[in-house]
This record gives sequence, C-alpha cells and structure tokens, in this order.
Amino acid sequence: MINKNSKLFFLVLLGCFVSTGAFGQTVTLLTQSENFADAQGNVVPSGTLFGILVDTSGDGFFTNEYGPFSGGLNGNEYPDSSIALSDGTPTSNALVFVGTTGSNGYIGGAMDVRHSNGSGIAGTGDQWGIIWFPGITNGQTPSSGDSYGFFTHDSLTIPPAGETAFYGDFIPQDIKTADYTIVPEPSVYAAAIGLGILIFVFVVRRRGNH
Repeated sequence: MINKNSKLFFLVLLGCFVSTGAFGQTVTLLTQSENFADAQGNVVPSGTLFGILVDTSGDGFFTNEYGPFSGGLNGNEYPDSSIALSDGTPTSNALVFVGTTGSNGYIGGAMDVRHSNGSGIAGTGDQWGIIWFPGITNGQTPSSGDSYGFFTHDSLTIPPAGETAFYGDFIPQDIKTADYTIVPEPSVYAAAIGLGILIFVFVVRRRGNH
C-alpha cells in the first residue's frame, strides 16, 4: 500500500518535474522592460503584438530584410516558425514566442520557450531578441510596409533545457523605437514598376497626340 507520506513524495516529485519546464523540454525567459515605441518614439499602447525571435544557426538576425508574415499571430500559437525574407527565402531566425505588451510599452514576465531538447528549435546558447509591431494587435498579420522594432544583446541567449533565466539587466528602460519596415515581396515591386511604365506610356502618348 502507498501511505500518505509516499503520496506526498510523489506529488512533490511531480511538482519538481513540472517546475523544470515540462520535463526539461522548455526554458523560461524572464524580462522586465518598458518604453517599446513606434518609429516616431511614441510608446506603443497596451495590447501591441511582440515576439521572441531566435537565431537558431548563428547567422545573425536579418533585420530590415524580413518579408510579410503569413497568417495571424495569436498569443503563443505561432511558435518555432521560421521568418522568411521578402523573396520567400527562409532564414535561421524563428519566432518561438508571441505575446502582447502591457501599459507604457511594457514587455516582461515569464515567457516559456520550447527547447530543442524537446519539441522546439531554440537551443542552448542561441541568441534571441524581442521584435515588436506598432499598430498590430493579437490575431493580426504584419504585412508589407508595416514597421517593427528589434532589440537584442550579446547576453540574451537561450539557457539550458529546463532552466529559468532573468535578463532584466540587459534590456534598457529608455525609449526603443521601431526602426525597420517589412519589405514587400518582389511581385509587389514588379507590379508597381509595371504600373509606372503603363502610366509613363499613357502620358507620352497623350502628349504626342497634342
């Protein structure tokens, strides 16, 4: 028979497994920073979409080269998805967490990320950063022409599986502006150029008829 002490032991043991991140398959990133802003330096309102972006191969982050995203970004429903360039080329940069800001442009609290030891793609030592999208809220899709901000630091790296790490000292509290723009797909450029040519030909012909 299992006595009360044995039951208590098993409950404590189970709690330890859960607290280490789903049997070591996740990590928890702790941050506390505010003043994430738009391109003009205005602090974004509560509910603004942000994500945790991880460089999974050490190639660096392709800021100002990302193309339109696909599908709406909802809460934590877009994990481990590679971000493509404007021409559709996949990168080693992946969204591993999606959330929304608090008041005064605040991004903080515990963010659970799936580790590559389990079912995720973020590995120990991979650099990560925060990407945010002014004007975009939960469930919406960042598209061509939308601005976004990105912040990273050499000390922002994924901890070993099952661990919790605090990064508050590495993310400044001053204004952080959204200095980048999602690049349109080449087909958009081609359509714009084609339209420009048609307008030019039309204008030239009209002048020739006068």
